[in-house]
Amino acid sequence: MKKKILGFLVCAFMILSLTGCGKEEEKTLTCKQNITQSGMSIDMSSIGVFEGSNLKEYRLEYVYDYTELFKQTGVEVTDEVAEQMKESVKTQLETQLKSQKGLTLGDIKNDGNVFSVTITSDYETLKKEYPNGFKKDGEFTYEGFKNENTKNGLTCEES
Repeated sequence: MKKKILGFLVCAFMILSLTGCGKEEEKTLTCKQNITQSGMSIDMSSIGVFEGSNLKEYRLEYVYDYTELFKQTGVEVTDEVAEQMKESVKTQLETQLKSQKGLTLGDIKNDGNVFSVTITSDYETLKKEYPNGFKKDGEFTYEGFKNENTKNGLTCEES
């Protein structure tokens, strides 16, 4: 009787163990950099969500802070000035994204002197347009993503 129970437990454990195999763990790699120049501060985050070593989701987040620039120049931030700055940021990013297939500019949020922007990716378009990026150590693999961002001066951390 004990042998049957023990055999059953061993089989159940093996079945449970095997059904969990093959499913790769999801990892998020966030790479960040702050650029400060001429009274303007830009916080940039490049975020990759990976299943194993394969990219699953990619987005860029920017926070533009013009507080010091406005203090230095004595510009009063009115709704009109904030809207002009928002349009300037939008135009600049749209120009940069024209040649980048698979990336989409999200809404630009404005909080006075601070603008937040998110750029998202379409996985299928990236895979179709940049197939080499998904090959071993390509920029859309875990190690390639980390290496590319580090090479560009960002500091990466897994969460």
